[in-house]
Amino acid sequence: LSIAEVVAASPRLAKLEEALSQANLLSALDTTEASTLFAPSDVALRGAPVSLDELDEAILTKTLNTHTVEGALDSDALSELDTVTTLSGQTVSVQSDPDLTLNEEVNIVWEDIALSNGVIHIVDGLLSLDDDS
Repeated sequence: LSIAEVVAASPRLAKLEEALSQANLLSALDTTEASTLFAPSDVALRGAPVSLDELDEAILTKTLNTHTVEGALDSDALSELDTVTTLSGQTVSVQSDPDLTLNEEVNIVWEDIALSNGVIHIVDGLLSLDDDS
């Protein structure tokens, strides 16, 4: 299965699927290009300081692209990195002591869902955009 197929099939990622579809990004996660998706669950999105439904298309697209990285990075690969650059061009810091955390604010709660075109990591929040967003 591809990243897009798993997002579409998972009831815990319904809000993410809806947002990815609205921003015309879901099909990009169905390609053969390897990607890593930091996927906020529906529970995480309900607790987020901003609702994806309320964002204009440009900010929604940038927010979703901030959760995607080129290449398949499993938890072992992530733990070796200090930062990753997302599809939005934003640099996200990676902390791995003791658990994997992004930008010291978003925890990876389910690691290493390996798929045909990459990896999904379920996260417990939205990554903040750079201040120049």
